Amino acid sequence: MDYEYLWKALEELIIELKKKQVTVLPELVDDLKSAQTLIKIYRTDPTALEVATEIERYLEKVEANLIYLAQSDVGKEYSDDCVKRLHEARLRGLRETVKVPSTFVTGVPKGAHWIRFKISDLIDPEEVDMLLEQLELTSAMQEDGYLLIHGKEENVKAFVKEVSEKIRDKEAPK
Repeated sequence: MDYEYLWKALEELIIELKKKQVTVLPELVDDLKSAQTLIKIYRTDPTALEVATEIERYLEKVEANLIYLAQSDVGKEYSDDCVKRLHEARLRGLRETVKVPSTFVTGVPKGAHWIRFKISDLIDPEEVDMLLEQLELTSAMQEDGYLLIHGKEENVKAFVKEVSEKIRDKEAPK
């Protein structure tokens, strides 16, 4: 499943609701951002089923809350339309894959593999720094708050795997 279509539809719904003067809790926006980070991780390692589970959890929570807001603050007809659009986005994600354009990133040596990573409350920044050092990866903070990480392909993949495991371990019930 490609979650990008559903994520984008939820983002558009938040924007619409805000334009209609509906108060959308910041926690929902944060959950959508967390889902986006996990979607990027999942795109690099589609075998990480625990990451897919977390993406689903975030997206379902955001979806349920936005549909509730749409119905209670705008009306049933509008919420029915929202449900239909979100359903179509979910189906599209099952049928198609979003084409991610290859972009040139300044500061990355030719031939090096890279990812952009947003540090959130899902993982401690010190853990990220320790992983970067262990895996001999280079990083630079970008203006938009993302960390540009680059190095050998196998080390970048190992970083993604380690971060996925740390997030899974942190979220696992104790």
